[in-house]
Amino acid sequence: MSLIPIFALMLAPSPPVPITDTQMRDIGCVASIGIIAHEQRTGQELPETFPDVRESGKRWAGMVGARIMEESGQPREVVAFAIQQAVEAEQAKVIEMNDAKDPMEYVRGR
Repeated sequence: MSLIPIFALMLAPSPPVPITDTQMRDIGCVASIGIIAHEQRTGQELPETFPDVRESGKRWAGMVGARIMEESGQPREVVAFAIQQAVEAEQAKVIEMNDAKDPMEYVRGR
């Protein structure tokens, strides 16, 4: 009996697993920081309490994305799509808050 098939199975990549709730929370944080960074890039008035996240946010987003790809086995495109969906959801919440009260209160809470 040959051990080669057993070693081949041991070396085969693991199949992707669904993105966990914790990973989705981290993706939501990336989305919030991305929205703030976009506002800072376009010169929008933001409260002084927000640090400049344009560069550090980009690095952090890359680290979070790489960690989620490694942990879940999901390809870059799937993680990028999850981040895009989270940005759209965050933007919708901010727009909704515009109608109700101070949208920056929501962002500060995130």
